Formats: sequence, structure tokens, C-alpha cells
Amino acid sequence: MNPIFTAAIDKPVLEKKIRILFPSDYFDVKKVEPDYQEEYDAVSLLPIYEPIFFNYDEFVSGSEVKLYPKDAATGLCIYRGWMLTPVQYKELYDSLLAKGITLINSPEQYNACHLFSNVYDSIEQFTPKCLFFAQGTVIDWALVNKTFKRFMVKDYVKSVKGSDFPAYFETPVDPAEMDRRINEFIELRGDLFTGGIALKEFVELKKYGNTTNEHRVFYIYGNKLSIGQNSDQLEGCGHGPDIVPGIGALKSNYYTVDFAELLDGTSIVIETGDGQVSGLPPGQDMFMYYYALSKRIEKTQEVFDMLDKEQKGFLLKNAGLIYESATEDLFNKPNAMLWICLMVYGEECQLEADDDPRFDCVRLSLAEQIMEIIYVNDPGDWDD
Repeated sequence: MNPIFTAAIDKPVLEKKIRILFPSDYFDVKKVEPDYQEEYDAVSLLPIYEPIFFNYDEFVSGSEVKLYPKDAATGLCIYRGWMLTPVQYKELYDSLLAKGITLINSPEQYNACHLFSNVYDSIEQFTPKCLFFAQGTVIDWALVNKTFKRFMVKDYVKSVKGSDFPAYFETPVDPAEMDRRINEFIELRGDLFTGGIALKEFVELKKYGNTTNEHRVFYIYGNKLSIGQNSDQLEGCGHGPDIVPGIGALKSNYYTVDFAELLDGTSIVIETGDGQVSGLPPGQDMFMYYYALSKRIEKTQEVFDMLDKEQKGFLLKNAGLIYESATEDLFNKPNAMLWICLMVYGEECQLEADDDPRFDCVRLSLAEQIMEIIYVNDPGDWDD
């Protein structure tokens, strides 16, 4: 048995309700923050969800987490709100866990896609070249000059916007001048500065008029959940992203990947994020999104319930066999076993333009899927 898989299974903590934690209105903890009103309205239409609130501003200022309602049910919870630093997220996670509420991503899983430095090795071949320098580290400008023709400055999460800070720099650069620029960048990011400095190759994106062609893809438990235009594209602008293999097996239960179209029409990954703090794309049908999200979580629970009783041992024993027949090399991904289980199940629940959220696209039952894959690849083991 591959020990990776025994530690990879991340069973959802699902009871009768899925809690959605929203920031509250600053002046009234019983109301949702107006920026999340549309999402709250959609959640409120689906009986599986229980919306709960907390005062985000008080929390990030150092106050303890106070929920409304105070007697919120225990179990699985998804935070939908503004970004939190890794330290703040851990505080929120631990505080909720003490109340019997479990956020969908652990602090480690939050950091896995929220901090681009953590995910870079997994997607290096699909994204522009990056160099990372932890906070307080002296930047090797000779290496930078050798590595890039043009580069942009970010921290481990974001760049600066709404200022005259340059979009990119051309090499060779002067070390003293760039040290001054880096200090300027850190000051502009202020309290939002996270992790360290990320220097990223600047690439030209294809434009349609003044608009680039970018898409945000949400993933839940290793499966694509939704694809949405993310740069206010004009109608008929370009095409959807080329989804690359393995992107659905990053070290997180709920995350986003942002794709952009290059001048030659191919797609690259420009950013990843934790799904809880990533905004839904403009024009997203909120009801369809939350409907599909609930169905994916429910199906994941069903998979695990059945595997616990009948098939988990066999899948663990034969994971390599099933993997070889079905997907690319994901053995080093912590969610590989989960990804395989969901793939075997055959439930997609993806949001495409013409999807009807009431349509159940399960092709075969779990048992039939497992039997088919096992029998085709190694019929001799089925009778065991």
C-alpha cells in the first residue's frame, strides 16, 4: 500500500447543513456585508446551506470571533469573504474548530494555493518563470538580470494596483535602484504584504480591444466546479482556457486557478487562490454556482461513505493500477487518492453555459464504475 494515499483522504465533515461564513455588515452582525449580498441571497434559496456571520473588521483588528447566530450548527463550513493573511486564517480556523465548526481548508491547505510560492513547483511548466525571496532576504539582482528580460514585482499573493508603480521592469536593472523600488512596493502593500517578494516573468497577453481574455476556474475536492470570464471580456472574446492536466490535484480542497490567453492563442496560469477568498467572476449565476457546490460536496460524502464500507481497502491496494488506466502522474499530490475516488465515481457537476442545475449527470453508480475499471484492468482480482 502506498502510504501517500492513507494520509491523502480528506473526508468532508458533512451533516445536514453546510455552513457558509460571510462577513457581516459592520454596524449589524445580523446582516451580511453588502459586497456579499448576492451570494447570501443565492445561499438562502438552498436549504442545505446555513449562512452565518462574523464581524470581519473586528476580527482582523484582534478581537475574538463572534458568530451570529451564536448557536450555529457544528460541521463543515466554507468561508466566503475577503482575504486573510496565513496567520489570520489559522486564528479563524482554530477559533471555529473550538466551536465544532470545520472550515473546508485547513491552514496548510489555505496556504497551499493562496501563497503562489507554495504552488509554483506544481504548476511551473504552465506559468511564467518566477523567483521568490522570503521577507528579509537580500534579493540577488545578478540572478534576476540573468533570468528575465522583463519582470513584474508581486508579493507571495498580489501585486499593487491603483498606483503609478511600474507594471514591469526591463533588465538589466540597477541593484540600488531596485532595492528602493522594492521598499516602495512593500510600503504600498502595507498590512497586506504577505510572505516575501515574487519576481515574475512579464508576458504579453492577447487583447481584444483593451481587454485581455482571462478565466477563473473553481475546483472542489479535485474536480472542476465552474469556469467564468474574469476580465470583463467583450462578447465573443477569444475562447475558454486550455485546462492543463494535474491542475485539479493541487494541495487544497477548494481553490481557484486563473488562466489567460497568450498572443499565440495558448493559455497560461497567471494566479491561484484559495476558493474561500477568491471572488466569483463577473456575471456568475450565483444560484447555479452554489447549487453545483452543494452537489459536489454531497457526492463526495457519498463516495467516502461507500468506500469506508466496501471499497476503500481495495482502492488503496490497487490505486496504482487504477491510476495508470485513468490519469497522469499524480502520485506526489496529497489529494491523489481523493481525486481518483471522485474520478471513479463519474460525477462531474461542472458549470457550463447551457447546464441545467437540476440535471443529474451521473453515468454509472459508484459500484458499477469501480467494477468496470477493476475488471478491465485486472479481472483476476475482482473475485478476491
